[in-house]
Amino acid sequence: MKKRILFITGTRADYGKLKPILNLLINDQDYEIKIFVSGMHIDVKYGETYLAILRDFPTNTEIFFNNSEGSDSSSCCAEMIHGMNRYLKNNQVELVVVHGDRVEALAACISSRLNNVLVAHLEGGEKSGTIDESIRHAISKFANYHFVCNEAAFKTLTLMGEDRKTIFNIGSADMDFIIKGDIPSKEETFKKYDIEFISYGIILFHPVTTDIKGTIQYCEIMIEAILDSGKNYIIIDPNNDLGSDEIRNLYSKSLHDLNRFKRFPSVDFEHFISLLNASSLLIGNSSAGIRESPYLKLSSINLGTRQDGRIDFCHPSIYNYDLLDALSLKDLITNTWNKRNYPSFNAFGSGNSAIKFKSIIDDINFWKIKLQKKLNY
Repeated sequence: MKKRILFITGTRADYGKLKPILNLLINDQDYEIKIFVSGMHIDVKYGETYLAILRDFPTNTEIFFNNSEGSDSSSCCAEMIHGMNRYLKNNQVELVVVHGDRVEALAACISSRLNNVLVAHLEGGEKSGTIDESIRHAISKFANYHFVCNEAAFKTLTLMGEDRKTIFNIGSADMDFIIKGDIPSKEETFKKYDIEFISYGIILFHPVTTDIKGTIQYCEIMIEAILDSGKNYIIIDPNNDLGSDEIRNLYSKSLHDLNRFKRFPSVDFEHFISLLNASSLLIGNSSAGIRESPYLKLSSINLGTRQDGRIDFCHPSIYNYDLLDALSLKDLITNTWNKRNYPSFNAFGSGNSAIKFKSIIDDINFWKIKLQKKLNY
């Protein structure tokens, strides 16, 4: 009998991590796969990215609206719990797969466990500089299984009392795309998004929900620096965290020179990697600056505290910028632009994360775990 697995995605970022696994499982006769799509995927302000998921998996996708105009994260979380509960009451599911640290993942995890459904959590055990870290650790305490990206995350989960037998270091599945070269060419991506730059940087800056004042301050400094630099930039709008409207308003006010700036509410994951690979610099506070960029040997300037605690901060391609730094951000941009002479980087897997995931769930013993968790101190 087929095992019914429900994958949860609420953002463009987590979908990029899930897609390699979905590609591998979707036609496997041992599994029935459904994708529960919600969150910022549904919002026109964030590019209606659910349309890309429908193109990829038209018969496997369930759309759920858990947010509306003006709704905050706690309201979205509450709606998601209700929506997941209704889905699980009406559909048989053996395993729910969630990723990362978003409220949709937390809500799905809570609802699943209260309905006695197993939960597998991808990329638990990692640290960061926002409320996301608390959400991520809360999900880990609910989850039955943990698929982590590195040994540091493995250790963190064991220190949190999780059973070592339930933790698997498989790397990050988004690296499967990059390492295997399964990304569009620069020419394909430029045509799709109508880009004509010869040289450009990428701006990807998200709010720090626990420090909105600092978020605005860093954003203003970043905007001033990229204006003064005289260079071209592709700007990707922030995610839907508290403070994102303030960032978008600052962009609209200052970055409207169409000869130098191309701005998008979102970019498909594969095309984002294509843009990243061909760019001269990444600026902001996205995890892409400390995960994908180092592998591509691309300089990234990390602003503020959003990525505090990530294990790979020591990689020389990552330049952490603080408001107290003596060197101006404009000069740092100049010094790091198109710099690519960095050592190799493989802290998040070797390109076979999806295969590792499948091999683990293929084991019949995977499905025999007890629903009730216990601390393992």
